[in-house]
Amino acid sequence: MTEERRPPQDIEAESAILGAILIDEALGLSIIQELTPDDFYRTSHQEIFRAMCSLADKGLPTDTIMVRDELRRVGGLEQCGGTDYLVNLSKSVPSLANAPSYISIVKEAAVARQAITSMTKLLGGAYARNCDVRDMLIEIEDSIYMAQRRLDSDKDAESLRDIASSEDEVPKRTMGLGFRALRNHVKGFATRRVSVIGGRPSMGKTSFALQIAARQGIEGTKSRFFSIEMDRDDVGVFARRMRLPGGSNVYIDDRTRLGYADIRAFLRSAENRRNKVDVVYIDYIQLMEPPPHAIRLSRNLQIAEISRELKRIAREHDVHVCCISQLSRQPDQRENPAPQLSDLRDSGSIEQEADLVMLLYRPGYYDSTADPGLGKINIAKNKFGKVGWVSMSWRGGEGYEPDEGPREDWGGSAEGAGEGHSDLSESPGDDLRGVRTGEEAIEEGDLG
Repeated sequence: MTEERRPPQDIEAESAILGAILIDEALGLSIIQELTPDDFYRTSHQEIFRAMCSLADKGLPTDTIMVRDELRRVGGLEQCGGTDYLVNLSKSVPSLANAPSYISIVKEAAVARQAITSMTKLLGGAYARNCDVRDMLIEIEDSIYMAQRRLDSDKDAESLRDIASSEDEVPKRTMGLGFRALRNHVKGFATRRVSVIGGRPSMGKTSFALQIAARQGIEGTKSRFFSIEMDRDDVGVFARRMRLPGGSNVYIDDRTRLGYADIRAFLRSAENRRNKVDVVYIDYIQLMEPPPHAIRLSRNLQIAEISRELKRIAREHDVHVCCISQLSRQPDQRENPAPQLSDLRDSGSIEQEADLVMLLYRPGYYDSTADPGLGKINIAKNKFGKVGWVSMSWRGGEGYEPDEGPREDWGGSAEGAGEGHSDLSESPGDDLRGVRTGEEAIEEGDLG
């Protein structure tokens, strides 16, 4: 007869943690920040820890008497073993110095239980064939990532003095934008950061992003351009019309369904094959799909979660994430339609997570008497540079006027360009011959 398997757990470690909180209030406060009630396997331990958290939130001590009274207040004292059990917990701590090890044991067991629960649910759906396979894979990826985040939360903090006196552990690379008009404000796209290119329809958002990606490609920067709005043929029309240079390093992925888990999965796959990309473009963020657990949330909350995850992706995978974003209709309803930071559509979290926000504006689109060749960019947010308005030439179907000069005039490289960003002198007049779709890149064994 097969012995029934029990979920991962360590009751002794749980008891030692609760005892440590009862004995040492300062240590208890740090433990409370590390764990949640659900991390404990035994129900009584969950209730005791929940009572401790309640006391800590009120700024009250977490000793035996206070925890007893709190449990009695909520009607859970007897179910948790009474006063005698609390006293025994305070005597069950082998060593307060080992509290970090007890925390790790309990947390790892909790993560393992959560993984079992998630996988069991997914297995049931797979056998019943009553769920979308793609959604199932995304949920698996999401579950694994969330579990990894729980375990990685033990990373030690570092003092501000040490951080300020040392260089980045992984130096940031900055890829120039190829527009001289911007270089006094924006050095370029730095890895581990997020930028937003926003604007109302017909402001040239996609053209501008493609121009940046293509000209970065001359430097050897590899980009993945997720085009949710347009298929590859439409992107090809844009590229040919603008006569983009450096396209062999720009990879067009025109999948119609894209979530942040898809981006994370791609980056992991690319890293495993040593075909790492430098910049990820998303056209556009409002078309991204929420994860399965956020389907019922409002669109604002969905975009908020997507924005946060994109910031994490940039930091974890050492890439720059550039999000193209629609703006609300507010500019069209104002006397002065020039875009503002508050016009970002669906969620203020987009502007909160972004390190750089560039809002495109063409006065001639709104005013027939204005110069049709004038384009303006509102650098509305820039954590590491200047903000303000920049004027550029708008060439209609050919996009914004890029630099014609040598690479050193483009900006960028201020924080170290990194390897693979070679000094090529390719003219900006080349056609689309190098811009490839994701599938073509896969077939050629590159960046699939």
